[in-house]
Amino acid sequence: MIEYVLKKPYTCEFGTLHEGASMRVMTFNGTPVVFYEGGMVEGGYANILLNLITDKKLHDEYLYDREVIKDKV
Repeated sequence: MIEYVLKKPYTCEFGTLHEGASMRVMTFNGTPVVFYEGGMVEGGYANILLNLITDKKLHDEYLYDREVIKDKV
């Protein structure tokens, strides 16, 4: 699983996402489920975060990828 971490603050219509915040995306019944700082987000928030992750230009500017190693402390 990949965790996406903000390299710098990102401002959107709902406010500012802070540097160091993390996001994860899982799939449930073929639908992406987005988690921000460990909590599930829905609707407009999820769409903004998915766009940040999938848009190559935004991804490269604002995010870095960190692999989550299962069962490791």
